[in-house]
Amino acid sequence: MISEISDLYTGVIISLVKGVLLLAGIVYAMLVLSPKLTLVSFTVNPVDCVPRFFYQNKIKKQFLKLNGEYFNTTLIQVRLNSILKPAIPVNC
Repeated sequence: MISEISDLYTGVIISLVKGVLLLAGIVYAMLVLSPKLTLVSFTVNPVDCVPRFFYQNKIKKQFLKLNGEYFNTTLIQVRLNSILKPAIPVNC
């Protein structure tokens, strides 16, 4: 049990370090290729993220509503398909 927990933490730490190094490498490559474009992208990103932060709950509620409607529609389709599919003759 202790070894599994140790493996879990080791895996998480390795993934975290890998992600941070990958992100740092991407930022470095962006800076080397085009410093101006990198700075523009870093200034536009917060402007893009702030409205999403405020509308997050509203968007989530709309998504859950639409997802529920889609689920119900798909469920009806599956039921009708299971009823009508055996009635279709299969020519082999």
